[in-house]
Amino acid sequence: MGEEAVEQMTVLVVEPGYAPYEKTIPHDVYAMQEIVGGPITSVYPYNEPVAIVANDEGILLGMDFNRSVEGGYGGLFGTFFVCGLTVDDFCSLPPDQNASRRNSIRLKFWWLFTEMSRSH
Repeated sequence: MGEEAVEQMTVLVVEPGYAPYEKTIPHDVYAMQEIVGGPITSVYPYNEPVAIVANDEGILLGMDFNRSVEGGYGGLFGTFFVCGLTVDDFCSLPPDQNASRRNSIRLKFWWLFTEMSRSH
């Protein structure tokens, strides 16, 4: 019997105080929890089929402020990631043929990073 291949997904990781970067991770809850440092929660502030996955207890644990999210979602604390959405699950961000959508998502967070850096 051979080992089963672990499904992977490519996400955009956003750490406090740093520019977002792409990372390929195993498509399982343990890998997601490892990135955010604990239990996960997700928000869906954009029209694009993407989710922001963050630590559900980030503020309670005193994690560093990361970014504000428009649409009444408030602030995110600790490292989070942005991923794509299917009908019922998380998935990779859109593939290269949808580069303009991926870049628009990246630019939203890059702009927030730049503005935050200028204010310090």
